[in-house]
Amino acid sequence: MGSSSRRRRRGGRRGRRPEGQDAQEAPPPREGASRPPRALAAVRDAIDSFGGFLTVGAVAVALGAVVVLIALNRPGGGGGAAEGDFTPRERTAAIEGRVLGDPAAPVRIVAFEDFSCSHCGTFTHETEPLIEEEYVNAGLVSFEFRHMAILGPDSERAAAASECAAGQDLFWPYHDILFLRQGQPNSGWASNGNLKGYARELNEALDGGGLDLGAFDECVDAGVQERLVRLATDEAGQLVVSLGGRPSTPAFLINGALRLQGAHPIEAFRSEIDAALASAGAGGGG
Repeated sequence: MGSSSRRRRRGGRRGRRPEGQDAQEAPPPREGASRPPRALAAVRDAIDSFGGFLTVGAVAVALGAVVVLIALNRPGGGGGAAEGDFTPRERTAAIEGRVLGDPAAPVRIVAFEDFSCSHCGTFTHETEPLIEEEYVNAGLVSFEFRHMAILGPDSERAAAASECAAGQDLFWPYHDILFLRQGQPNSGWASNGNLKGYARELNEALDGGGLDLGAFDECVDAGVQERLVRLATDEAGQLVVSLGGRPSTPAFLINGALRLQGAHPIEAFRSEIDAALASAGAGGGG
């Protein structure tokens, strides 16, 4: 009974604080502890002075858009373009605008293409050089490029820039570098800045006799050719559909008939061209 009472007294004594401890237990608030609310209020007041959160947010979005546009329109800006040195293709056939070869050749191929079209790029790199070598250079085929820029703004800008180069009789070299630098549709690969950069790269590769860059840049910035490209694209789509095809690229007319659409190997073109030559009473190529 006595030991139990002693334990209780010790327990009760343990829970009591020494005199004067209450004054030390809660330290005074640190200097500036109440500042966050005032700081937030100051920030809020500053934002309100500029028209509120919505106005500041709109300004931030606009500034971000400006930064993106600057990046896309500087030479080398944008994304998706292929890397690698550019070497202009040597062509021996006659060239007039967007037409390669003898206009009086027994077979005429008209190619509807888009500079953002990957199948068009494959055709340009793998098949077109063989058609030129086997048929165009032999005077058997004339080959015409026509715009069907259906894959968006990059397609239209690239096509328009190629027309700026065509105005200086350099469509085909510029055509070649566009397909070499081809990127994904609407990735910015054909921003005005990039298109001007390709022109400078072309001039370096030609080592003299290249584009008048001032005139080319002015033509690209004016945007006049883009309207002409849209008209050409509309006409191309209507023609292909009227001939029983679908408005897609690439599409190939051979002596006025729609013979091939999409990516095809050289064998398919040889078959169609040789048949057309036979119908025209001309000798075959290859």
